[in-house]
Amino acid sequence: MKKSLLLDAVCACIICFPTMSSHAALFDRGGGLVYDNVLDITWLQDANYAITSGADADGFMNWYEADNWAANLSYYDSVRGVTYDDWRLPVTDGTFNSFGLFAPTNCQIATEQVCRGSELGYMYYYNLVGNQGDDLTGVQTPLINIENVYWFGTGNPNDNSAAYGFIYGAGGGGLYQQYAKLTVFNNAWAVRDGDVVPVPPALWLFGSGLLGMAGMARRRKS
Repeated sequence: MKKSLLLDAVCACIICFPTMSSHAALFDRGGGLVYDNVLDITWLQDANYAITSGADADGFMNWYEADNWAANLSYYDSVRGVTYDDWRLPVTDGTFNSFGLFAPTNCQIATEQVCRGSELGYMYYYNLVGNQGDDLTGVQTPLINIENVYWFGTGNPNDNSAAYGFIYGAGGGGLYQQYAKLTVFNNAWAVRDGDVVPVPPALWLFGSGLLGMAGMARRRKS
């Protein structure tokens, strides 16, 4: 009975850790921040914060401007009283085909696991449950001000004058935009790694202690 109770306590402690879930979900953390529990990244709730904050007059920026805006963004979290300055543009990975051309992750045909390599794609197809061609602009709870096309921070490995974008609007929703020239004007959506609500250190220590006790119990029995 003691062993059963101990293992139950360990399992309960592990389950309470939010970062261990593999089900796609967005969590409104308050303060204008939204957490993706699968990719372990935090988005600005306002998907057009550049214009809302007055940083850009219309929210449209070329790649250089968008990358610079995200990299230099300082955002005050009014809920936790913390300013975050480690923002960036979303990224995508991909593969090279037999012709040596780079193809960014296409979430329309990729598995859920592979789609995780495209942060904007994962938001579109899994968090917002979009389908190719859907118009996901406008208000999308818990997000606001989703625009038509967003820059990836990922450049084109074969062309240093181009980068990639992802379309959220009708007519091309769900598609990445290959070889967009860096001088083209798109929107920018800032993201940062990790959660703004970390697991309290005491809770991690408690969980580690329980796991250690469970291991000791098993060794004694053997």
